[in-house]
Amino acid sequence: EQSPLILQVSAGARKYAKHIYLVKLVEAALEDSNLPIALHLDHGDSFEICKDCVDGGFTSVMIDASHHDFDENVKITKQVVEYAHAHGVVVE
Repeated sequence: EQSPLILQVSAGARKYAKHIYLVKLVEAALEDSNLPIALHLDHGDSFEICKDCVDGGFTSVMIDASHHDFDENVKITKQVVEYAHAHGVVVE
C-alpha cells in the first residue's frame, strides 16, 4: 500500500525509450505519489552507459562488464563505483 517502489530500466528499455523520457516518467510518478521511488539501471554494460544514467538522475546502477576479461571487468567496475559514489548513487 505504501511500500517503496523500485523502477528498473533494462538495456532493452534504453534502446527503445529516450533516457530523458524514462527520467521524466519517474519525476511524474514522484509528483503524483508520496511513495519513495528509486530508478535503477539493470545490467549496464559500459562505464559510459552507467555514467549517463548517474548524470541523468538514476539512483542506482548495475555494471555488468562480464563480457570483458577479469582484469578489465574489475577496472570498469571500479571506475563505475568511484564515479557513482562521488554522485551519491548506489552500485550493484
